[in-house]
Amino acid sequence: MPVERRRGKGGTQLTPFAQNFAAHSDTLLNQIGLLLDAHVPTFDAFLKGGEAQDPDVARVPSHRP
Repeated sequence: MPVERRRGKGGTQLTPFAQNFAAHSDTLLNQIGLLLDAHVPTFDAFLKGGEAQDPDVARVPSHRP
């Protein structure tokens, strides 16, 4: 994602949006991770190398390996 910059008296400066995003990016990424863990437990198992089954695929016999 390109960072928007504005030229000010002191040279290049981040826009207010980019400043806010940079200040809160760790919190945002943590919250996204918590949402993924809470609503998609198979994604967490996939990231950790577990053998999680996709519930949609498990219901359809033709999609089983």
